[in-house]
Amino acid sequence: MLNDQTIRRLINNHQLITHYKDLETQLQPSGFDITLHHIESFTGGGAADYSNQERIIAETTPLEPTQKAGTASPRASTRSSTTRQSICPST
Repeated sequence: MLNDQTIRRLINNHQLITHYKDLETQLQPSGFDITLHHIESFTGGGAADYSNQERIIAETTPLEPTQKAGTASPRASTRSSTTRQSICPST
């Protein structure tokens, strides 16, 4: 687990996370709060492959907010999220 000082150093020196809105607000003691652009539900299967020659990207459908705060519909057991912030693999 990375602490906030390590995360800050990786952001500043290696662009671990980019396009964040407010570093001081989003940087937490042991993590980083992200802002989601939208959330999608998987509607089909996918496949991972070592060489990516046979990789299949699963089909998705956007989840729309419902009247009740903090929920989205339709419900799905597996969800994918897309964010405007970019998180790089560790260097």
